[in-house]
Amino acid sequence: MSRGVGRRLPDRDAGLTLLETLIVLAVIAVVTGATVLSLSPRRESATEAEARRLATTIQAAVDRSIATGSHDLLVVDDTGYALAGVRHALPAGTAVTGLPPTGVSLGFATGHPFTLVVAAGGDRWMVAFDGLRAAAVREAGTS
Repeated sequence: MSRGVGRRLPDRDAGLTLLETLIVLAVIAVVTGATVLSLSPRRESATEAEARRLATTIQAAVDRSIATGSHDLLVVDDTGYALAGVRHALPAGTAVTGLPPTGVSLGFATGHPFTLVVAAGGDRWMVAFDGLRAAAVREAGTS
C-alpha cells in the first residue's frame, strides 16, 4: 500500500519561484539594514573629535617617553598645538586653552598634571592629564 508513490505534484505546489525568493531576500535586506542603522554609534562632534585627538597625541608622547626616555614639549596657541615638532591646526572656531605660552614638557617622571579645555561654541571638552595618562571628557554643564 503505497499512497502517493509516483504521484506528481502540480507545478504551483513544487516550491518557491525565483520572484518569490527575490522578494524574501529583499525583505531580509531591508530589515537587516534598518537594524544596522539603528545600532550604529552616535556621531561625535568636531569638538569631541579634537579633544580625543589631543588626548591621544599627549598619551602617545608620554608612552614614547616611557619607552625611549625622550621628552617632548607641548605648545598650544590660538590656531592649534605642536608636539614633538608636529603641528596640528585646529578647525575654525575651535580653541584650546589651559597651558602657559611656553608650553609644558611631557616626559616620564617629568610630566606634571594639567587640564586643557577644547571649546567651539557651547561645546566644551576637557583633556585631563594626570602625569601619566590623558583622557578627554565632556565638561560638566555643556551639551
